[in-house]
Amino acid sequence: MAFKLPGKNKLSKEQLDIINLSTKNSWVIEGGPGTGKTVMAFYRAAQINTESEIPLLVYNRPLRNYLNSAVKDLAITNCNVYTYFQWIESFYTDILEKKCPYIDRYKPDWDQVNNDIAELGKYYEHIIIDEAQDFPLELIKIVGKISKSVTCFIDPNQTINVGQTDVRSAVRFLRVPVSYKLSRNFRNTIEIRNLAALYCQDGEPPVAYVSGEKPRFIKCDDYEDQTAEIVRIIEDNPEKSIGIICGTKSSQGGLYNALKDELSKNIKIQSSTVQSNINFDIPGVKILNYSNMKGLEFDIVILPRIEKIYSSNDKTIDMNRMYVAISRAVDELHIFYFDTSIGRSYANVIWPILDNPDVVTWWE
Repeated sequence: MAFKLPGKNKLSKEQLDIINLSTKNSWVIEGGPGTGKTVMAFYRAAQINTESEIPLLVYNRPLRNYLNSAVKDLAITNCNVYTYFQWIESFYTDILEKKCPYIDRYKPDWDQVNNDIAELGKYYEHIIIDEAQDFPLELIKIVGKISKSVTCFIDPNQTINVGQTDVRSAVRFLRVPVSYKLSRNFRNTIEIRNLAALYCQDGEPPVAYVSGEKPRFIKCDDYEDQTAEIVRIIEDNPEKSIGIICGTKSSQGGLYNALKDELSKNIKIQSSTVQSNINFDIPGVKILNYSNMKGLEFDIVILPRIEKIYSSNDKTIDMNRMYVAISRAVDELHIFYFDTSIGRSYANVIWPILDNPDVVTWWE
């Protein structure tokens, strides 16, 4: 299911206030999962009266693909969604007419990029950044120099990479007096939000208001047992959007192959290990991993074998990744495990559930 924008009449006063902030100034907006950051980003883009392009920068390709339908829904002719790597590459190709300089494959030469872009001055009227906490700080500095104003959405509790942008730095380099904070969660049920709260490292996540079922914590004997239960969940919910978030790329590929053989032929499965660009306009199951799930949401989220998620070697990042994964779920969350022992190279993210058994329904 692709991203769908709610009508403005369904937005809260808090959200409308953010949407209506002056686009002549820069703003930093703090908001947890489900607060509608991306919705507000699109409505802000739609109301900016300019013929020049408004780039909306996001973290990864699945999120870019997921959001492209919203541009069509609002008929925003001057807004384009880019990953930040894609934006830099296209800027060099289309505007500077040369290749972007790199130190290595995934690290631009930020000093050279800064020099090249600084010569152009305020090239853009406005740039919007979504999930800025996983953007390099160097990019935030450059965006602040090349655009007359910036709207920067950020949530430090959803940081999944070490050493990226924090709120204080975003405020400083975009020259914003203070950040705005959003308080309401419009995505998750109370029960899913309460589980996510166990992984929130700084304060409390936004408050949810809709009740639902507790997340299911499901013990399986082996992969065959786990696959059978996942197939049952999918087959019982043919009309719902379903996201499966795997702890490793190898387990992602293995589950894709298993489900392809077991599911009904009319159920479409896409995996980021198979399709480089997942098409969210196609209904069915999307299989992702903890590095490319950001910004997405699904009616149902399935987390296979949470004792087999590779560790980042940073406890805060490990907890943040679990926080993000849990909060992708709108209505249902199913968490699988085989045992509670954790191997040396894996993240110990199972303990908050073991210490708070009432937040889930135990299933064996």
